[in-house]
Amino acid sequence: MAITVQKCDIDMVRRGLEHAVAHPPTAAVELAAVAESKINEKYNQYLLEELLCSEFTSRFLDLESALEIAGACWFAVE
Repeated sequence: MAITVQKCDIDMVRRGLEHAVAHPPTAAVELAAVAESKINEKYNQYLLEELLCSEFTSRFLDLESALEIAGACWFAVE
């Protein structure tokens, strides 16, 4: 799992992980909706946003595992 953060310190990352574990998105598509760059394939630019989010989710997001790992990381940092 990789989490990319910009312009934040370790305390902000900890709070973000804590919040993600305590209040996870109900669906991976919700998370994909806020991803900055979902266009990875040649014809993705022609997809409607809903379909683009769905495609991105199916290829790049495993929400259940990500939350499990984030929870383990959060508790390891405390």
